[in-house]
Amino acid sequence: MRRLPGALRANCDLVVSDVYSGAQTPAHLTSVEFYRELAELLAPRGVLLVNVADGPGLAFARRQAATIAAVLPEIAVLADTQVLKGRRFGNLVIAASASPLPTEWLPRMLAAGPHPAKIAQGAEVSTFVEGARVVTDADAVASPRPDASLFLR
Repeated sequence: MRRLPGALRANCDLVVSDVYSGAQTPAHLTSVEFYRELAELLAPRGVLLVNVADGPGLAFARRQAATIAAVLPEIAVLADTQVLKGRRFGNLVIAASASPLPTEWLPRMLAAGPHPAKIAQGAEVSTFVEGARVVTDADAVASPRPDASLFLR
């Protein structure tokens, strides 16, 4: 991040964080300090997308959503319905911005896909992150390791 050209600061329409070491996101890429650095790249209406893997209960994803929301207040969570309900391991995409997210068209598109998905916004995201602590560099942990059998399907 620190090696990126200074001209990128406050000029990116989209920043994507989809970083894994093996099947896990490294701990240092899950903290509020890291997300602040990413947010500095965004233009005023820019969007941050973060791919988060988690399993039943979604404790890690809930903390990630709370952490990102501490930096960028407009937030939505997109995922397969069963993953979003915390019933199975999978990926969630957290979208965040300093400005309102342009999501009007997303629910219909997500529902019509080959793997129906859902977008959680507003009060639903507030409920999703309720009680989840913001992750800092001091307490960051890597994302959960999926069961090896997940990759055999």
